[in-house]
Amino acid sequence: VFSIRILVFIFLLPLVLGLLLPAVSKACAVQSIISPASSTTVCAGASVTFTGSATNPPITSWAWTFQGGTPSTATTQTVVVTYTVAGTYYVALAAFNGCANGDGAPLEKDGYITVNSLPVANFAAAPRCIAPGASVTFTDGSTGTPSPTSWAWTFQNGTPATSAVQNPPAVSYAVAGTYSASLTATNTCGSNTLVKSGYIIAGLCNYQNIAINSTGNPADPSAILNI
Repeated sequence: VFSIRILVFIFLLPLVLGLLLPAVSKACAVQSIISPASSTTVCAGASVTFTGSATNPPITSWAWTFQGGTPSTATTQTVVVTYTVAGTYYVALAAFNGCANGDGAPLEKDGYITVNSLPVANFAAAPRCIAPGASVTFTDGSTGTPSPTSWAWTFQNGTPATSAVQNPPAVSYAVAGTYSASLTATNTCGSNTLVKSGYIIAGLCNYQNIAINSTGNPADPSAILNI
């Protein structure tokens, strides 16, 4: 009888272990969870707070990776990360509970954080040199992520003197002189202003061209060239 019991035990042991070991491994397995960030769309220079959690606690350690962020890695459950460059970035987290076969594969969220930037104001005008009373057309060339959503133009001694549309109507200059123009472009992250001094010349260049230096401003008046 004893021998039969031993034979039964030896026969059943692998079956019992085959049932128990997967259950133990499953109980130990960790699934990392990235709680919703404080914000997933921010402006460059802003910070985001991340908090991790996981199944099968207690969790003994954390391993974060923040693409494009500072810090780029962390080992605490809650982390504050700063993003300074516009772009779209992933976040990854692996949690560990110290249980055999319990360390989970990292959870990665691709494109989880979107970082926007201030706009860069820019514009062009044509023609730059006119007779008094003639008009100039200004064209917006501002960039940004996201694109600018509002514009504030100022035209020194021009009519109109200001405008709030992206590409304003023609601006006329009744009095001879050299005038500046400026544009402030705004998006959800803020504003940026570009001023071009001495950019428009009225009355000095009928049938003439004006030399432009590398900054986009008129060169010395002596550089005016007859056609």
